Amino acid sequence: MRRSDGWRVSLASLALLAAGCAHVPAHSLPQGGPLALRAQTNGWTPLPDAPLAREGAAGTAFGLSLWVLGGRDAAGQLLTKGHRLEGFERWEAVPPPGGSRFQASAVTLNPPRLLLTGGQAEGRALGTTEWWDVATASWQRLPDLPTPRWGAGAAGHGVFAYVVGGSNGRPLDTVERFDARDRSWRSLAPLALGREAGVAATLGQRIVVVGGRTRDGLTGSLEIYDPATGVWKAGPAMPTPRSHAAFAVYGYHLFVLGGLTAQGPTAAVESFDLTSGTWTVRASLPEARHGAVAARVGERLVVTGGVVAGRVSAGGWRMPFPFGR
Repeated sequence: MRRSDGWRVSLASLALLAAGCAHVPAHSLPQGGPLALRAQTNGWTPLPDAPLAREGAAGTAFGLSLWVLGGRDAAGQLLTKGHRLEGFERWEAVPPPGGSRFQASAVTLNPPRLLLTGGQAEGRALGTTEWWDVATASWQRLPDLPTPRWGAGAAGHGVFAYVVGGSNGRPLDTVERFDARDRSWRSLAPLALGREAGVAATLGQRIVVVGGRTRDGLTGSLEIYDPATGVWKAGPAMPTPRSHAAFAVYGYHLFVLGGLTAQGPTAAVESFDLTSGTWTVRASLPEARHGAVAARVGERLVVTGGVVAGRVSAGGWRMPFPFGR
């Protein structure tokens, strides 16, 4: 998959993931093999520890790897370094983006590029935007996000990146879209409910945002955006209101993992099915975790980092899809 320079990824595999993969029947998924022989907890298999323990990192699946960028370490220091998980068994360093940041947002676009935007540094909201260009194997600076913010949800949809909500000291209802074709930003219809540290994702031809913290506290509110009409509509609320959760997408299913609830950190995992408009409770994480990164990588769900039992973690877990069945 990789060329000799170590940083160029197969364009075909990246384009496939950026465009989204169709749902795969349960009987066609791998159910065993050497990875299944490792110790499991509630169906979860441990990942190797990442080189750095971090929370509030930006992360996304890129090609057949999970990229984790920036965040904050156990001492509260902001990180510039990035790593990627290869083959579920090893971590590799990746060239760092141009500066340290915490609670930034990362998405994969098509043609294959990894876009990183927003975040905070030294208590200041950032609009800094850049992408990892496969063709040049380098980070390239882009026009700034018009509304600097941290803790925004972000969703990639073809050539577009949607940046949803977030905070610049207060929860925002702001929605802005980046167009990779001309490298421009455009403001879109705002959310009905301003929120920070929520989850945003692409399900089919829709953008969904769920959870987060509002001016009134935690929410399970779900909103669905139709790019064809430019309208947000309310959807069924998530059973467990939370912020700072990790998430992953499989077909038309959004999986929300861990996070912070009114009672504290949670291990709860719930999934939303866009086609049926229903939520399903899934197998919980082995431990409560918030500020982590998760993604679908191939046919597995992986989650890494965050805060576990009051400590910033380098550990993580994986589980085959379809999840919890």
